[in-house]
Amino acid sequence: MADTQRKLADLQTLFADNTTKQISPHDQRDALVTTLGAYGSIHCNDGSASQSVATATKVVVNQFTANGAASGVTPDHANDKLTVGIAGDYFVSCVMSFASNGSDDTFEARILKGGAEVNGLSGKVEHALAADENQVVITGILDDLAANDIITVQIEHDDGGTVTFDVKQANLCMKLWG
Repeated sequence: MADTQRKLADLQTLFADNTTKQISPHDQRDALVTTLGAYGSIHCNDGSASQSVATATKVVVNQFTANGAASGVTPDHANDKLTVGIAGDYFVSCVMSFASNGSDDTFEARILKGGAEVNGLSGKVEHALAADENQVVITGILDDLAANDIITVQIEHDDGGTVTFDVKQANLCMKLWG
C-alpha cells in the first residue's frame, strides 16, 4: 500500500492514544510523509519579458520561466500556475520585483485560488517613476485546498492607460501546512 499524506486532524486522531498498540508501520510511514509535507514553486530569474496591462484590468502574471523543487504540488511555469496534489492547508508566498513604463501608479498583486481572489492575500506598491524597480511580497495561509486546486498570481494597476509590466525576479511557492 502506498504511503499517504494525511490531514493533521487525522494524524491527531490516529496517535491520540496508542495503549492498544494499533498503530501500524504503515500508519507511521503515513505520518512521516505527512510531516515532510507537499511543496512546489515556480520562478523567474532575470526576467526580460514584458506583459501589457490595461488600467483596472486584472491579469494573471505570465512571466514565470522555470519550475522549482516540488513534491505533492505540480509546478507549471509554462502556464504560470501551481496545482495542488494533496488536499490540506498550505502556506503560500509570492515575492516579485518588477519594473513598468508607467509612473505615479499603484500596482496590486493577488494570490488566486481557482481564478478567484483570496481575501487577505494581496500586496500593493506605489510605482513612482518609470525607471523604478519595485517589490511586492505576499504571504499567508490558504486553507482547505482540494486536490487539483490551481494557484496563480494576478496583477492590476491604476495608471489611466496601458502599461508594460516587466517581472525581474519572482517566486511563487507553497508548502503543505496541515
